[in-house]
Amino acid sequence: MAVGDVGFHLKHSQAICGVTTEAFKVYEVLEDILEHIFLNLHDIQKNLQFWQSRAEGSNVQKAYFMIFERGPRAFIDRTFQLIYDCVAEGSGMQHLYCSASSYISERITVLTSLRYSLATFLAQVYMEVDKFVDELIKDPEWSLRSLLVTISGLFSQLEASIGHFHAMRQSDSSVEGSYSLPLVFERLPEVNQEGSQWTECEIRDAINLIYQNLEQLDSYLSVLVAKHRKPRKVTRYWMRYTVGAIGISICSLSLLRHSSLVGSSDIDNWVREAKDSTVNFWKDHVEQPVSFLPAVPGSSNS
Repeated sequence: MAVGDVGFHLKHSQAICGVTTEAFKVYEVLEDILEHIFLNLHDIQKNLQFWQSRAEGSNVQKAYFMIFERGPRAFIDRTFQLIYDCVAEGSGMQHLYCSASSYISERITVLTSLRYSLATFLAQVYMEVDKFVDELIKDPEWSLRSLLVTISGLFSQLEASIGHFHAMRQSDSSVEGSYSLPLVFERLPEVNQEGSQWTECEIRDAINLIYQNLEQLDSYLSVLVAKHRKPRKVTRYWMRYTVGAIGISICSLSLLRHSSLVGSSDIDNWVREAKDSTVNFWKDHVEQPVSFLPAVPGSSNS
Protein backbone atom coordinates (compact mmCIF):
# COMPACT_ATOMS: atom_id res chain seq x y z
CA MET A 1 0.00 0.00 0.00
CA ALA A 2 1.30 3.45 -0.86
CA VAL A 3 1.89 5.84 2.01
CA GLY A 4 -0.50 8.27 0.35
CA ASP A 5 -3.28 5.76 1.09
CA VAL A 6 -2.47 5.94 4.78
CA GLY A 7 -3.70 9.52 4.92
CA PHE A 8 -7.09 8.47 3.59
CA HIS A 9 -7.37 5.68 6.13
CA LEU A 10 -6.32 8.04 8.92
CA LYS A 11 -9.03 10.54 8.02
CA HIS A 12 -11.59 7.76 7.71
CA SER A 13 -10.51 6.25 11.02
CA GLN A 14 -10.60 9.61 12.76
CA ALA A 15 -14.22 10.05 11.77
CA ILE A 16 -15.07 6.59 13.07
CA CYS A 17 -13.03 6.18 16.25
CA GLY A 18 -11.37 9.48 16.98
CA VAL A 19 -7.79 8.88 15.94
CA THR A 20 -5.59 11.56 17.50
CA THR A 21 -3.60 14.12 15.59
CA GLU A 22 -0.43 12.21 16.56
CA ALA A 23 -1.43 9.64 13.96
CA PHE A 24 -1.23 12.30 11.27
CA LYS A 25 2.19 13.31 12.53
CA VAL A 26 3.31 9.71 12.16
CA TYR A 27 1.90 9.73 8.64
CA GLU A 28 4.04 12.79 7.89
CA VAL A 29 7.05 10.98 9.33
CA LEU A 30 6.46 8.05 7.00
CA GLU A 31 6.19 10.37 4.01
CA ASP A 32 9.46 12.08 4.93
CA ILE A 33 11.24 8.79 5.48
CA LEU A 34 10.21 7.47 2.07
CA GLU A 35 11.05 10.75 0.34
CA HIS A 36 14.55 10.85 1.82
CA ILE A 37 15.21 7.19 1.05
CA PHE A 38 14.05 7.57 -2.55
CA LEU A 39 16.28 10.62 -3.06
CA ASN A 40 19.29 8.80 -1.64
CA LEU A 41 18.56 5.73 -3.75
CA HIS A 42 18.33 7.90 -6.87
CA ASP A 43 21.70 9.50 -6.12
CA ILE A 44 23.30 6.12 -5.45
CA GLN A 45 21.83 4.56 -8.60
CA LYS A 46 22.99 7.45 -10.77
CA ASN A 47 26.59 7.05 -9.60
CA LEU A 48 26.43 3.27 -9.66
CA GLN A 49 25.35 3.25 -13.31
CA PHE A 50 28.37 5.38 -14.21
CA TRP A 51 30.83 2.99 -12.57
CA GLN A 52 29.11 -0.05 -14.03
CA SER A 53 29.44 1.44 -17.51
CA ARG A 54 33.15 1.98 -16.86
CA ALA A 55 33.51 -1.59 -15.61
CA GLU A 56 32.04 -2.90 -18.87
CA GLY A 57 34.70 -1.09 -20.91
CA SER A 58 37.93 -2.59 -22.19
CA ASN A 59 41.24 -2.35 -20.34
CA VAL A 60 42.31 0.44 -22.66
CA GLN A 61 39.14 2.41 -21.90
CA LYS A 62 39.67 1.92 -18.17
CA ALA A 63 43.27 3.07 -18.46
CA TYR A 64 42.17 6.12 -20.45
CA PHE A 65 39.70 6.98 -17.70
CA MET A 66 42.36 6.66 -14.99
CA ILE A 67 44.75 9.00 -16.80
CA PHE A 68 42.61 11.50 -18.68
CA GLU A 69 39.20 11.69 -16.98
CA ARG A 70 40.04 12.28 -13.32
CA GLY A 71 41.49 15.75 -13.48
CA PRO A 72 44.94 17.28 -14.05
CA ARG A 73 46.37 16.05 -10.75
CA ALA A 74 45.48 12.43 -11.52
CA PHE A 75 46.85 12.91 -15.05
CA ILE A 76 50.25 13.98 -13.71
CA ASP A 77 50.37 11.34 -10.97
CA ARG A 78 49.33 8.48 -13.22
CA THR A 79 51.62 9.53 -16.05
CA PHE A 80 54.67 9.57 -13.78
CA GLN A 81 53.59 6.29 -12.16
CA LEU A 82 53.16 4.68 -15.57
CA ILE A 83 56.62 5.82 -16.69
CA TYR A 84 58.17 4.58 -13.45
CA ASP A 85 56.50 1.17 -13.69
CA CYS A 86 57.55 0.78 -17.32
CA VAL A 87 61.17 1.65 -16.55
CA ALA A 88 61.52 -0.14 -13.22
CA GLU A 89 59.40 -3.24 -13.71
CA GLY A 90 58.51 -3.32 -17.38
CA SER A 91 54.84 -3.95 -16.61
CA GLY A 92 53.48 -0.44 -16.48
CA MET A 93 50.35 -1.00 -18.57
CA GLN A 94 49.42 -4.22 -16.80
CA HIS A 95 49.73 -2.49 -13.44
CA LEU A 96 47.57 0.36 -14.73
CA TYR A 97 44.88 -2.08 -15.92
CA CYS A 98 44.75 -3.78 -12.51
CA SER A 99 44.68 -0.44 -10.70
CA ALA A 100 41.81 0.81 -12.86
CA SER A 101 39.77 -2.36 -12.31
CA SER A 102 40.31 -2.17 -8.55
CA TYR A 103 39.44 1.54 -8.50
CA ILE A 104 36.13 0.98 -10.28
CA SER A 105 35.28 -2.25 -8.47
CA GLU A 106 35.68 -0.67 -5.03
CA ARG A 107 33.12 2.00 -5.84
CA ILE A 108 30.67 -0.48 -7.34
CA THR A 109 30.91 -2.68 -4.24
CA VAL A 110 30.18 0.12 -1.78
CA LEU A 111 27.36 1.69 -3.80
CA THR A 112 25.74 -1.69 -4.49
CA SER A 113 25.78 -2.53 -0.79
CA LEU A 114 24.27 0.85 0.06
CA ARG A 115 21.54 0.42 -2.53
CA TYR A 116 20.65 -3.03 -1.23
CA SER A 117 20.49 -1.89 2.39
CA LEU A 118 18.34 1.15 1.63
CA ALA A 119 16.03 -0.83 -0.65
CA THR A 120 15.57 -3.42 2.11
CA PHE A 121 14.82 -0.68 4.63
CA LEU A 122 12.32 0.85 2.21
CA ALA A 123 10.52 -2.47 1.70
CA GLN A 124 10.32 -3.03 5.45
CA VAL A 125 8.79 0.41 5.95
CA TYR A 126 6.13 -0.35 3.34
CA MET A 127 5.32 -3.64 5.07
CA GLU A 128 4.90 -1.86 8.40
CA VAL A 129 2.63 0.70 6.77
CA ASP A 130 0.32 -2.12 5.63
CA LYS A 131 0.18 -3.52 9.15
CA PHE A 132 -0.37 -0.06 10.60
CA VAL A 133 -3.39 0.61 8.39
CA ASP A 134 -4.96 -2.77 9.16
CA GLU A 135 -4.57 -2.38 12.93
CA LEU A 136 -5.36 1.33 13.15
CA ILE A 137 -9.13 0.90 13.36
CA LYS A 138 -8.93 -1.99 15.85
CA ASP A 139 -6.63 -0.29 18.35
CA PRO A 140 -5.40 3.20 17.35
CA GLU A 141 -3.23 3.83 20.41
CA TRP A 142 -1.50 0.46 20.36
CA SER A 143 -0.92 0.51 16.58
CA LEU A 144 0.58 4.00 16.74
CA ARG A 145 2.96 3.04 19.53
CA SER A 146 3.83 -0.22 17.81
CA LEU A 147 4.64 1.54 14.54
CA LEU A 148 6.98 4.05 16.20
CA VAL A 149 8.82 1.28 18.04
CA THR A 150 9.08 -0.77 14.85
CA ILE A 151 10.39 2.16 12.78
CA SER A 152 13.00 2.81 15.46
CA GLY A 153 13.98 -0.86 15.25
CA LEU A 154 14.28 -0.65 11.47
CA PHE A 155 16.74 2.21 11.86
CA SER A 156 18.77 -0.01 14.19
CA GLN A 157 18.82 -2.75 11.56
CA LEU A 158 19.91 -0.23 8.94
CA GLU A 159 22.67 0.94 11.25
CA ALA A 160 23.97 -2.63 11.51
CA SER A 161 23.79 -2.95 7.73
CA ILE A 162 25.59 0.20 6.55
CA GLY A 163 27.27 1.62 9.64
CA HIS A 164 30.36 -0.55 9.26
CA PHE A 165 31.85 0.77 6.00
CA HIS A 166 34.60 2.62 7.86
CA ALA A 167 35.78 -0.72 9.31
CA MET A 168 35.62 -2.55 5.95
CA ARG A 169 37.83 -0.04 4.17
CA GLN A 170 40.92 -1.66 2.71
CA SER A 171 44.37 -0.42 3.65
CA ASP A 172 45.17 0.26 -0.01
CA SER A 173 41.82 1.90 -0.72
CA SER A 174 41.72 4.33 -3.64
CA VAL A 175 39.14 6.51 -1.88
CA GLU A 176 40.74 9.76 -0.79
CA GLY A 177 40.39 11.03 2.75
CA SER A 178 38.92 9.25 5.74
CA TYR A 179 35.46 7.79 6.00
CA SER A 180 32.86 9.41 8.17
CA LEU A 181 32.41 8.25 11.74
CA PRO A 182 30.39 5.09 12.39
CA LEU A 183 26.66 5.48 11.94
CA VAL A 184 24.94 5.30 15.33
CA PHE A 185 21.22 6.04 15.56
CA GLU A 186 19.35 7.21 18.61
CA ARG A 187 17.12 4.60 20.25
CA LEU A 188 13.84 4.80 22.07
CA PRO A 189 14.14 4.41 25.85
CA GLU A 190 13.17 0.96 27.07
CA VAL A 191 10.55 2.39 29.38
CA ASN A 192 8.77 3.92 26.40
CA GLN A 193 8.79 0.70 24.46
CA GLU A 194 7.30 -1.35 27.28
CA GLY A 195 4.79 1.19 28.53
CA SER A 196 1.13 0.28 28.13
CA GLN A 197 0.15 3.79 27.10
CA TRP A 198 2.15 6.73 25.85
CA THR A 199 1.52 10.34 26.62
CA GLU A 200 1.40 12.94 23.88
CA CYS A 201 4.81 14.17 25.01
CA GLU A 202 6.33 10.68 24.68
CA ILE A 203 4.85 10.26 21.22
CA ARG A 204 6.22 13.64 20.18
CA ASP A 205 9.67 12.73 21.54
CA ALA A 206 9.59 9.45 19.62
CA ILE A 207 8.71 11.28 16.40
CA ASN A 208 11.50 13.81 16.97
CA LEU A 209 13.93 10.95 17.58
CA ILE A 210 13.01 9.39 14.23
CA TYR A 211 13.60 12.74 12.52
CA GLN A 212 17.01 12.98 14.20
CA ASN A 213 17.90 9.54 12.89
CA LEU A 214 16.71 10.50 9.42
CA GLU A 215 18.90 13.61 9.40
CA GLN A 216 21.84 11.57 10.65
CA LEU A 217 21.28 9.04 7.88
CA ASP A 218 21.24 11.78 5.23
CA SER A 219 24.46 13.26 6.60
CA TYR A 220 26.19 9.88 6.69
CA LEU A 221 25.11 8.95 3.17
CA SER A 222 26.04 12.34 1.72
CA VAL A 223 29.63 11.89 2.91
CA LEU A 224 29.87 8.24 1.93
CA VAL A 225 28.33 8.64 -1.53
CA ALA A 226 30.40 11.76 -2.20
CA LYS A 227 33.58 9.69 -1.76
CA HIS A 228 32.37 7.16 -4.33
CA ARG A 229 30.50 9.38 -6.76
CA LYS A 230 31.37 9.75 -10.42
CA PRO A 231 33.70 12.60 -11.43
CA ARG A 232 32.02 15.82 -12.41
CA LYS A 233 31.66 16.61 -16.11
CA VAL A 234 34.20 19.43 -15.89
CA THR A 235 36.66 16.94 -14.38
CA ARG A 236 36.10 14.25 -17.00
CA TYR A 237 36.53 16.66 -19.91
CA TRP A 238 39.15 18.92 -18.35
CA MET A 239 41.66 18.25 -21.14
CA ARG A 240 39.20 19.28 -23.88
CA TYR A 241 38.34 22.43 -21.97
CA THR A 242 42.03 23.16 -21.39
CA VAL A 243 42.94 22.71 -25.06
CA GLY A 244 39.96 24.85 -26.08
CA ALA A 245 40.91 27.58 -23.62
CA ILE A 246 44.51 27.57 -24.86
CA GLY A 247 43.34 27.76 -28.48
CA ILE A 248 41.04 30.69 -27.72
CA SER A 249 43.84 32.44 -25.84
CA ILE A 250 46.26 32.02 -28.75
CA CYS A 251 43.69 33.35 -31.23
CA SER A 252 42.91 36.28 -28.95
CA LEU A 253 46.58 37.18 -28.56
CA SER A 254 47.10 36.90 -32.31
CA LEU A 255 44.17 39.22 -33.00
CA LEU A 256 45.37 41.60 -30.32
CA ARG A 257 48.80 41.86 -31.95
CA HIS A 258 47.20 42.97 -35.22
CA SER A 259 44.54 45.24 -33.71
CA SER A 260 44.52 49.00 -33.37
CA LEU A 261 44.85 48.60 -29.59
CA VAL A 262 48.58 48.02 -30.04
CA GLY A 263 48.94 50.49 -32.91
CA SER A 264 48.55 48.00 -35.76
CA SER A 265 46.24 48.57 -38.74
CA ASP A 266 46.39 44.98 -39.98
CA ILE A 267 42.84 44.11 -38.99
CA ASP A 268 41.47 47.29 -40.59
CA ASN A 269 43.38 46.47 -43.77
CA TRP A 270 42.06 42.90 -43.73
CA VAL A 271 38.50 44.14 -43.34
CA ARG A 272 38.95 46.65 -46.16
CA GLU A 273 40.50 44.02 -48.45
CA ALA A 274 37.71 41.57 -47.66
CA LYS A 275 35.10 44.23 -48.42
CA ASP A 276 36.77 45.15 -51.72
CA SER A 277 37.11 41.51 -52.70
CA THR A 278 33.42 40.91 -51.99
CA VAL A 279 32.38 43.93 -54.06
CA ASN A 280 34.63 42.92 -56.98
CA PHE A 281 33.38 39.35 -56.85
CA TRP A 282 29.77 40.57 -56.97
CA LYS A 283 30.47 42.82 -59.96
CA ASP A 284 32.55 40.30 -61.91
CA HIS A 285 30.51 37.17 -61.27
CA VAL A 286 26.96 38.44 -60.70
CA GLU A 287 26.19 41.88 -62.10
CA GLN A 288 28.15 41.66 -65.37
CA PRO A 289 26.99 38.14 -66.36
CA VAL A 290 23.39 39.12 -65.63
CA SER A 291 23.65 42.26 -67.80
CA PHE A 292 24.62 40.13 -70.84
CA LEU A 293 21.63 37.83 -70.51
CA PRO A 294 19.06 38.27 -73.36
CA ALA A 295 15.82 39.88 -72.38
CA VAL A 296 12.89 37.53 -71.90
CA PRO A 297 10.31 37.98 -74.73
CA GLY A 298 7.15 39.65 -73.54
CA SER A 299 8.76 40.84 -70.33
CA SER A 300 8.69 44.53 -71.42
CA ASN A 301 5.61 46.60 -72.29
CA SER A 302 5.41 47.64 -75.95
